[in-house]
This record gives sequence, C-alpha cells and structure tokens, in this order.
Amino acid sequence: LRERFREEAGVSLGHFVRSVRLVRATHLLRETNAGVGTIAKKCGFGAFTTFSRAFAQVYGMSPSEYRKVTSGNE
Repeated sequence: LRERFREEAGVSLGHFVRSVRLVRATHLLRETNAGVGTIAKKCGFGAFTTFSRAFAQVYGMSPSEYRKVTSGNE
C-alpha cells in the first residue's frame, strides 16, 4: 500500500496523513477555543511535543502563535 500510494500520489503515506492532521489542526485553532493539547489529541497526535514540532516544521510557528496570528490578536 505504501509503495503504491507513493507512486500514485508522489508523497509518502505518512507525510500525507500528517498533512491532513495538520490542516485539521489549523482549522480547529482558528475556529474553536479548544486547548492546543486537546487539538493535538483530536488530530491524532499521541504527544503534544510531537504535534508542536510537526506544526512548526510545516507552518514556521508554534500552534499558539498560529492561533494569535489568525485570530487577528497579534
């Protein structure tokens, strides 16, 4: 499955799943008041640090910073 997915999608299955989880996290950060730890769990991350690290790698800021920037309360 992994090989076939990479061939067809051009990206590994793991990276695709992580991307989907992070996109969902951005939505929850913008649209809810849920805590960042709660959002990490809702998006399938087993540990807050794993979520925070992955988020920062993709978006260049922490989840809390993202929330502040997107809410207009910079």
